[in-house]
Amino acid sequence: MKRIAFLALTLCALGSVLILLVLPRMRADAEARLEHVLVREPYLRVKQGDRRVNVMRGELLRLLASDEQCIANLREINFSSVDFSSADSEALSALERTSTINFYCCKNADSILPSCSNLPLVSVGFELTKFSPQSVKILGEIPTLFSFLVEQNLDSN
Repeated sequence: MKRIAFLALTLCALGSVLILLVLPRMRADAEARLEHVLVREPYLRVKQGDRRVNVMRGELLRLLASDEQCIANLREINFSSVDFSSADSEALSALERTSTINFYCCKNADSILPSCSNLPLVSVGFELTKFSPQSVKILGEIPTLFSFLVEQNLDSN
């Protein structure tokens, strides 16, 4: 009976060590890998000459906007599942050569669209992303805009 109690106590102690020490480290490693895949790798590809980028985190947009080589290279941004902030709006306006922007499943896209008015946009697309009539008006005033695509529009209410 003492052996069973000792074994149970040992297993509980090992489980506690796993929960307290190992799992947080595993999570931190996974988050670092995800950050590398979603932010660092796309940034480096644009810096090396890619003209198109998929943005799933606002940090990537801000990183691209802070690099002159990325600003010079970037022509197309495809946003996916981004919840936009005012910092993202400022970053987008710095990407002055971007001509195509697509939004897929994004939140607060209306907050970022005013910063598009100074971009040489040729094409803008929305899929499963809410936008307002005011946003359509802003986009309609861009003289270079040729294509406006809406797929599966969500009611803005």
